[in-house]
Amino acid sequence: MIGHEKIISVFKGLANSGRLSHGYIFYGPEGTGKKTFASSLANFLEKGVFHKPGILIDSILISPNAEGSIGIDESRRLKEFLFMKPNASSRRTAIIDKAEKMTPEAQNAVLKIAEEPPASSLIIIVIKEPELLLPTLLSRFQKIYFPPLKESDVKTWLTEELGLRPAKAAELAKRSFGSPGVCYALTHDEKFKKLIRQAETFLSAPTASLKGFLKDMIDEDDFNFVDFMDALIFCLPSQILGGKTWEGEAGSALRVESRFNFWHAVLELRRRLEFANLNPRIQLINLSLMARK
Repeated sequence: MIGHEKIISVFKGLANSGRLSHGYIFYGPEGTGKKTFASSLANFLEKGVFHKPGILIDSILISPNAEGSIGIDESRRLKEFLFMKPNASSRRTAIIDKAEKMTPEAQNAVLKIAEEPPASSLIIIVIKEPELLLPTLLSRFQKIYFPPLKESDVKTWLTEELGLRPAKAAELAKRSFGSPGVCYALTHDEKFKKLIRQAETFLSAPTASLKGFLKDMIDEDDFNFVDFMDALIFCLPSQILGGKTWEGEAGSALRVESRFNFWHAVLELRRRLEFANLNPRIQLINLSLMARK
């Protein structure tokens, strides 16, 4: 995997000394290697090598089902797996990827396991933002932040692994905010690229044209509210850290504070989407008004 040498060293030390916790939340921007790190750790526990594995006996990956959620059935499978003794590893490692897709019932089921975990179990929750989880579940796990990688490291990976020209690699490394996974999506995933364009338009469009833009976007057959919110979360850091308002006017100290309030509002709305069927037009208009106060 690319980068995160310090975190690798820490977890190797914890594993070798038998001091791993029963569970961790790996969080950070999309595509920064959280799931790869989790599976590499499982490989290290089972085979002694910190490397992305093939097939492991004592590791399971829980991902969203065909409906795009992680429900109670997946949680039951997780429980059955963790309460079995390991065969070749010191731990039975369960990795829950895209944990923001867990239903409230699934989160509560994982919470019950975390309250009295089997001694040989290890649960790793992979998510972009911990705030998307229920507070009770969040409190049961140690949180490990996976920061964006250095642009130079991502550029090297793009040129050496994907064969991109240096200029294009440098552009993508900067635009992705140090995320190899996002770089790959920006070059190979047309749906992702469209979502990013829509999120950027939502943040930058003048108020007068915003309602028309939202109507056209929401009326599209393939519009998905959750996917759009995920794209918005990806685009927000550059807006928050920048020195301009949403409509391009000079910012102020108060404006910066309002941006962070907007960031938390976006995260809260994204979390609520997992629990309730909300009207996207009403919710996005309310968000836009908050962003443009």
